[in-house]
Amino acid sequence: MPDMNCYEILEVSPNASPAVIKAAFKSLMQRYHPDRNPGDAQIAEHASQVVQAYEVLSDPAKRAAYDMTLSQQPAAPQVASRDNQREVRYAVAPEEDQHRNLYWIVWTLIGLTMAASMLVLFLTRSQPVPEPAAIQQATVASAASDEARTLPLFLVRLNINLLTLKKPSADAGNTPDAAQEIWEDSGNVLAIPVLGVKVGTFDSLKVIRHLEANETYIRQKLEKKLAKADYDELAKIGGEQYLKNMILDAIDEASGTNRHEDYPPSPGESPGRYGVIEALLPESFTVSKIGGTRDSTP
Repeated sequence: MPDMNCYEILEVSPNASPAVIKAAFKSLMQRYHPDRNPGDAQIAEHASQVVQAYEVLSDPAKRAAYDMTLSQQPAAPQVASRDNQREVRYAVAPEEDQHRNLYWIVWTLIGLTMAASMLVLFLTRSQPVPEPAAIQQATVASAASDEARTLPLFLVRLNINLLTLKKPSADAGNTPDAAQEIWEDSGNVLAIPVLGVKVGTFDSLKVIRHLEANETYIRQKLEKKLAKADYDELAKIGGEQYLKNMILDAIDEASGTNRHEDYPPSPGESPGRYGVIEALLPESFTVSKIGGTRDSTP
């Protein structure tokens, strides 16, 4: 093919693979096809040259013969394109380029993963193994400091009018049963500024969510239960523990749990407990006369 360089026409390198040549041909035909450029004689002529060049380079035998002929010709100076502006470009098949990039990415990721695994393995082997006792102490400390098992601020400002059981008159005969008990206002108010709770380790998050979702109902149960607290017991030195036990009983009843029942053990609790296991009174409590001065501060 005199006066025509097939590689330059297809805009590919002389070392281009058959796939690259095919891709370049498709790309150029889409650009220079006469149907896309009606009435342009130069475009039509260039499209014809593209077809001829592809016929040569797509056939292995023709390409080998053409390459031999090309190698025997003296190097020709670079000829400007038809419009003296177009530079010779080497086309690369999009599919081949994408595949090549993908392979590099995959192999790079594999190499990084293997390097990270070896580093982790080295660091793990190089660290001293702690003694069992140290492991146990660390686990217990972690469990003990687990804030998820404690609600330090569950209820605030519990003000409860204490009731007292009305004594039967001397001529009333036998003591009435529980269904006939009559409670009346004692004139005292039990005030709990802040109430917190601690739950057992068994399904602790579920218990805490239940407490938070049913706060109003539990408050009502507490107020009803604590209204019957014994004033004399509250006034004693151990009155706070007496009050805490009443609080725990009320929460057990309201939530349907039993803090005394054994559950599977955990590193921080053996046996495990389900439900509220401790009442927290960070500001203690007071018992006051209604409308009067404080009567007792345990």
